[in-house]
Amino acid sequence: MDYTPTPYIISHEAHFVCEILYEHGFDTIGLLNSRLFDSFWKGFSDYHQKEVVSYFVPKEVLPLLDLDRITTGNKEQQFFFRHVVGVPRDQTFLDKLYQVPFKDVPNKYFVLHLEFQTNGNLVFTIRMADYMLLRNLTDKSITYSMAIVGHKEGEYSNKYMVGTTENGIVAKFEDHIIKDLPESTYQRKGCIVSHALHAVWIQEHKNQFTQKELQEKYYKICQNVTSFDFDGTRYVSIILFVLKYALDCIPDTETFSTFVRKVLNLTPKISFMTIFEEIEANGE
Repeated sequence: MDYTPTPYIISHEAHFVCEILYEHGFDTIGLLNSRLFDSFWKGFSDYHQKEVVSYFVPKEVLPLLDLDRITTGNKEQQFFFRHVVGVPRDQTFLDKLYQVPFKDVPNKYFVLHLEFQTNGNLVFTIRMADYMLLRNLTDKSITYSMAIVGHKEGEYSNKYMVGTTENGIVAKFEDHIIKDLPESTYQRKGCIVSHALHAVWIQEHKNQFTQKELQEKYYKICQNVTSFDFDGTRYVSIILFVLKYALDCIPDTETFSTFVRKVLNLTPKISFMTIFEEIEANGE
């Protein structure tokens, strides 16, 4: 598989994570304020790309695709979007762009564009429209665009009119609004993406549960994750994602510290610190 993970655990984030998992003397308020949810999503989706693609590709298309030959958008493509096209937006980097070949049709690909956003608002809607129109200008392959949104805010919509009704075009994308779906949606056994999104769902509904219930729910997710036969890096990427949302729901430092120790005891054979050192040493 031609695959290079997007950098996600580097410098300041590595220090945050190491503090959480080992020293337990982390700055809870500082970490909460950093709001690095997207970065942890990119890490998870990098190391579980076959599962992510399988989860979001339309079910009628999935059997036709060769999931062992997935490729992802690279840095050269991201550079093109910002510097050649010259989009006047602060954020012009695609979150995830997967190209998946069809099994029986040479040189034909299904392109899946995913954007992960904690709060879907009008700015995000416009950004999605920008991305979709740029894709049409620069690449004529059919692209399936999906927004994975924690919750909707203000004038969020999954479509946006660019230009005027007389001289314009409507950019419409699919969306997956986590907060609006029942919890059972994310309780699918054997589906790692379901477990990851369940962590988001709990955070979106945290006011409905007691602290004890929140801890039990997040611990259950971590227990389920240990049943998968993942190598160290794949395991760490999902645990980091879950812990980041758990931290937002368990703000008390001492309580969260105890919770993290319980999670670490689930898989004592895995050295989190060694994995972080390897990732940084390889420049990922």
